[in-house]
Amino acid sequence: MTGSSPEAPGLAQGAVGSARVIAFGASNVAPAGAVVGGLVTVVSYAGFASPLVGLVAFAASLCCANSIAEFARRRRRLARCTRTTAGGWAGSEAS
Repeated sequence: MTGSSPEAPGLAQGAVGSARVIAFGASNVAPAGAVVGGLVTVVSYAGFASPLVGLVAFAASLCCANSIAEFARRRRRLARCTRTTAGGWAGSEAS
């Protein structure tokens, strides 16, 4: 863009149609709809045991999160070890 351009910076008029706006709105609302739909399904099958189902699912998600965190820690340690044994990254100062 040059200083003599009469166009204002930003999105052009009419560049985004109503179909794209509707798709964007639906993609923002979809996760909440999935949670509500899942809860309706759980309550319809489990009835009074629904809180127990929620606790079991929460415990399972904590186990998954813990294993992902442990993998990330080990990967970071491995990357640090590889950097020191390989003599640094490409482009670093050569001795």
